Amino acid sequence: MNKNFKKMLFLGIVAIISIPTKVYGLTSQSLYTTVKEKDEMTSALIDAYGVDYEEYLKRNTYEVSIGEKLNNKMKSYYNSTYPSYYGGMYISDDSYNLVLQIVEKNIPDTASEEYKIYNELINLDPTIKIEYVNNNYEELEKTNDYITDNILPKVEEVIGNYIDIHNNQVVLEVKKSISETKNNNIRQNLINTDLIKIVQTEEREFTSALKPGQSIGTSGMSNNCSFGFGATVNNIMGYFTAGHCFVNSGNLNATGGYAYKLKVAGSVDAAFVEMHGSYTLSNDLAFASGSITKLNTIEICPLFLVGTAVAKAGGATGYTAGTIQSNSTSLKIDSVTLSDMVQTDIYSLAGDSGGPVFLPVEKEGGATLIGIVSNNKTSSNYTMTFTKNINILNEFNYTRYE
Repeated sequence: MNKNFKKMLFLGIVAIISIPTKVYGLTSQSLYTTVKEKDEMTSALIDAYGVDYEEYLKRNTYEVSIGEKLNNKMKSYYNSTYPSYYGGMYISDDSYNLVLQIVEKNIPDTASEEYKIYNELINLDPTIKIEYVNNNYEELEKTNDYITDNILPKVEEVIGNYIDIHNNQVVLEVKKSISETKNNNIRQNLINTDLIKIVQTEEREFTSALKPGQSIGTSGMSNNCSFGFGATVNNIMGYFTAGHCFVNSGNLNATGGYAYKLKVAGSVDAAFVEMHGSYTLSNDLAFASGSITKLNTIEICPLFLVGTAVAKAGGATGYTAGTIQSNSTSLKIDSVTLSDMVQTDIYSLAGDSGGPVFLPVEKEGGATLIGIVSNNKTSSNYTMTFTKNINILNEFNYTRYE
């Protein structure tokens, strides 16, 4: 996608639930940040977004708002669909522009009423930059959905697929060990092969493992996953983490309680842990990042625009940040098929699973939660994928802890 992976952000938001003086979300005791830790956080933000990281995040937030406005206008004009001339959009690497992809051959006739709509859309904001492409977004979406429904669950060698907005194509990921014959057979069964790029890659793994120093323990193991966010489900107080932390273990115990409900299928990798004992909930982050010291309780369904700046907190790697690379990722891990996931270039390791993913910009007193960590590729720690919070909400019908 022609985007450099961000360096690891050593911000130390370590959620160690078993230590009451430094706990993400599960203690009412005071939290603290040393002068050294503040210096490390500033250095890490510079590594991720440059010396003028505050200005970068302001620009990024503005371009996200323009993208949402443009998307809403298109949906209103075209009855919740996209016009044939729309190829996609993403935020430029420097966050100075919203890049709007246009299929030139499908631009409406200049004398038509539709051209007036087209002209309004492309001139919605002076920061919009036009990029001409070959494929419209509905074709890409249809092809990606076909692979998710008909190929990913059925072909063992296929391990993932997503819409690559930057390159205006659908990427189909296959195992590195695949034979040339099998590779050719897969291609013969595809529709719109000119839209698809087959890539041999490493398999993904869920980011949970038995490793000291992580935030919470599940399934009888110590510190193998991360605390996500506090909530109530059916008037039961608890918190969310990744659902795969409990899969195939036969043990639903977790730090502070046990898994009341979990799902690892479709578009959800999440578990709700019913709390018992002496723990209390908090929305405070273990370590501050500039003006961001906590999660707010705003429930939104963002556009998940490619190029949007996002961050995560996890027990294994603390606070790390990057940008969205794909908002339409489907993947297969250990025979589990997941869809409608969001892939980023954020650094993560085993043990970060379940940690909160959020927009690293203060709004109404805190950072806005948009999901929880699910997995990354085995060959690269800069491929973190997360479950959208809106999909967790639809599945569990929770109420955020305030």
